[in-house]
Order: sequence, then C-alpha cells, then structure tokens
Amino acid sequence: MEVMAKSMRRSNKSGQEEGLEGKYYHLYQNAIDGLFAVDHNGFIHDANKACERITGYSSQELENMHYSELLSAKEKRFIAHHFKMIINERLIPRSDIQIEIITKDRSTKMVELHIQNEFSQDGLIQASIRDITDKKRLEDRIIKAQRMECIGKLVNDVAHKFNDILTGILGSASYLRAWVRGDEECSRYVETIEKSASVGAELVSQLMVFGNRQESHSQLIDINEVIKEVISLLRNNHLSSRIEVDSQLQEGSPLAVRADKSQIMQAVMNICHNAKDAMPQGGKLTIVTESLALNEDFCLKHIGLRPGKYLHIQISDTGCGIEEKSLPYIFDPFFTTKDVGKGTGLGLSVAFGIIRAHHGTIDVKSQVGVGTSFDIYLPAASSKSAAVWAREDQMSLGEGRVMVVEDEELVRRMTSNILGRLGYRVLCAADGEEALELYKNNVEPIDLVILDMIMPKKDGLETFKELKEIDQNVRVVISTGYLPNRISSEFLKGGVVGFIQKPYTAIELSKLVKRVLA
Repeated sequence: MEVMAKSMRRSNKSGQEEGLEGKYYHLYQNAIDGLFAVDHNGFIHDANKACERITGYSSQELENMHYSELLSAKEKRFIAHHFKMIINERLIPRSDIQIEIITKDRSTKMVELHIQNEFSQDGLIQASIRDITDKKRLEDRIIKAQRMECIGKLVNDVAHKFNDILTGILGSASYLRAWVRGDEECSRYVETIEKSASVGAELVSQLMVFGNRQESHSQLIDINEVIKEVISLLRNNHLSSRIEVDSQLQEGSPLAVRADKSQIMQAVMNICHNAKDAMPQGGKLTIVTESLALNEDFCLKHIGLRPGKYLHIQISDTGCGIEEKSLPYIFDPFFTTKDVGKGTGLGLSVAFGIIRAHHGTIDVKSQVGVGTSFDIYLPAASSKSAAVWAREDQMSLGEGRVMVVEDEELVRRMTSNILGRLGYRVLCAADGEEALELYKNNVEPIDLVILDMIMPKKDGLETFKELKEIDQNVRVVISTGYLPNRISSEFLKGGVVGFIQKPYTAIELSKLVKRVLA
C-alpha cells in the first residue's frame, strides 16, 4: 500500500521504475476498498476512487480534510482515543474496527476500518475502509428475526398455560351463572368474573397472534375494503376531531390478498392507534395502498420475503416520532414509550406477528418531531370473495357418552361438570394413555372424545392416531389454545369432527357438542 501511495506523489520517474509504479497506481485507484493515509495531525492524504464512492467527497475535497469531519458524533471520541494511542505509543489496533461515518449528503454508512500495523517511510498512518452498510443491515435483520422467534416461542408457551387457567375460570363462571339465577348480588360477581376472564382471554389471544400460533381463517379479501372499514371505525369511535385522515387508495381492480380479514384489520388498527397516540394535539394520519413488485435486492434485506407481486399499505402520521434508539425494539412485546397505564406495549408486536404470519413484513421510518411511517408488505392474490358466519348464544341440552381427555385438572373438571349438567354422561382421562385404556375397555360405546392437543406421555396427535386404530369411526373434537397449520391438517385428514379454541365458554362447548352429535 505504501508503494502504491508513493506512486501518486512521485512524478520524476524513469524507465522500468516509472512503469512499475504506474501499475501500482492503477491498482491503488481501482481497489474495491477505500485506501488512504493520515498524517500525525489527523489530515487525510492520497484517497483513492473507492474513498470517493464511499464518502461522496472527491479526492480533492478529501485531501487535507481532517478525519474527524467524516465521523458521527458518537464515533469521534472513540477514534480520537485510538489515534492518540497510535501517534504517541505506536499501538496499532490488532483487529478491524466497525465505525459509522457521515457522507457528503449527510447520510450515515457503516464501514470497517483497517489500520496498517506500521507507518510509511513518510511517517503517515496507512488505512483502508470497506462499506459494510448492507451487510450490517442484513445481520441486524437476521438477529432481530431470531430474537423475535425466541420471544414468540416463549410468549406462546406462557399463553398456552394461561389459556388453560382462563378456560377453567370462564367455563366455571358460565356453569355457576345457571345456579345463581335470581340472586342479583351473586350474578353481579359472576359477571365480574366473566368480564375479567374475557379481558385475560383477549390478552392471551393477542400474545398468541404475536407468537404466530393463533389459528387464522384465510380468505380472499380486498385490502381497500379493509382500509375503508378501519377508517370508518376510527372516525366514528377512536380519533379526535383534531386528527385529519387522508386515504389514498389505488383505484381499479381489487387489491386482493389471501388473509384473515379480522387479523389484518387488527394489525392496521393497532398501527393507527399508535399514530393517534403520537398526535395528542392533532395532526394528519395518511393511509396509502398500492400494488407493486418487489425485486430480489429488496427481499434479501427482508428475511422471509420472496420476489414477486405484493400489496403495500403505508400508514404515516405527523406525530412526535420515535427516537432512533427505540426503533429496533418497537415490535418487542410489552415495549412501550407511553406512561404507565397508558398502554400494554402489545399493539405493534401483535401487528408484526399478524403480518409475519401472513408471509409479509413491516418497515418503519421515523424522525423525532416530524412523524412516523409504517410500510406493510403482503403477498398479493388475484381475486376477492366474502364470508359470513353467525354465532348462537344459548346453551343446548343433549345426550350421549362423552370422554374428556385433558391434563389440566381445572379444565377437565369444569368441562365434565358443564357436559354433565347439559345431560351427557361423561368419562375423564388425564392423559393420552389413560384415554386409550378407557376407550378400549369400555363396554358401552363412547359417542365423542374431546381431546386436548398438548399433554404429557402421549400428545393429542399420537392419541388420535391410536384411537383411530381402535375404532375407525371414533368422533373426536380437538380442544386447544392454538393449532399450527401443519398439525391441524393432519387432524383434518384423519377425520376430526370439530375444533374448540381455549378459553371457551359453556355456550360454545354446548353448541359444538350438540352439532357434532346431531
């Protein structure tokens, strides 16, 4: 490097030496890395073309510029310390240093700085820089994806346990309500229990959405219709009159995506609520939709995306903005910058979980005092349809023999009590092995098995397969807090007659059992 640098400064050469240094000069100028030297006072010399490309400054501008002019504020003290050690004690860093620089257009880049382990004959410190901005962004996204995956697994395990607890509370309260009918004071207490358990169930549901374990009901939906519904809800119930809503929806053919409509609405609503909270004094909320094609370069920077057609939803506000140090954590569960009691910290993490579960991603850009913009990307579909379903709200009596297979005693006892009160004869098993023994040794036929999916000894899938070996006509309802698509498809292929999601009420249980035994 020293020889190449010298060739830039020498002009009176002759013959073979001049030709050789001309070659070095060509190599120096066309190197991929930025090559340069720094004198004892910190001024730059001999910057090559790669330095121009990385920093945005010409070699003439870089010549005699102080190195500190290229550093961000947080890096200046750090590099000044190293520079002092190099000059005063001749201590060269043993490894490369990753630092942030400020380019001519005031944008930031991450570079890897390498300092030669000896001074040039001219007494200059020789160094090189390599642009690693894209590499660092990809590494950060991979680390974030891994962190979110770990958090999702932890959240999912906790949510599953809470589901069992809430199922016992909610089901027992529903059962108790029938016994205290006419007692106004007791009925109020039961109502309080039900409401509190329902709030807990909603919280668990949000956690499970983040953990990507919530069963979804996918259909072809028009994103523009979803956005219109969200805007209507916001205007009627949630937004201050001081907040202006501007929607710029792409016209023409429907922007169709295969998704769970209620979940997508929830994701968009959560982001809009975040925008609302960022504008307590009023402002502007803008929602834009469009279809676009994402190329390979874009997808490489977003873990899990593949090149192709996508729907883009941009939700931006003119609020207070988010500090740069907080941006990497805004999708983490329970992370919030709001005052205590003003939010759970789950809104954005739930939105992230929903979009990720639909094979999309969310980008966020923010500037303090200017506002924040969320960009949602979802894989596009090609058509639209609608689905309607209804839910009945009265308990149904019935008859028949039902076996409840559940490892949680509270849930097992509650389910058994409800079914018994509704007129069914009930057998209980605490795990898969006990269930198989009961089923094999029972003289009277068992009309229905309500089977928990996650149990010790034998899980729900193993138990279900062995029940089918005993009796091809066995009728099974799966009771669980979540159903990953891979497992639920195996159950469906095997002939499961129904699913019931924990936590469930006595009404939901009675309706399902009545339907599958009809």
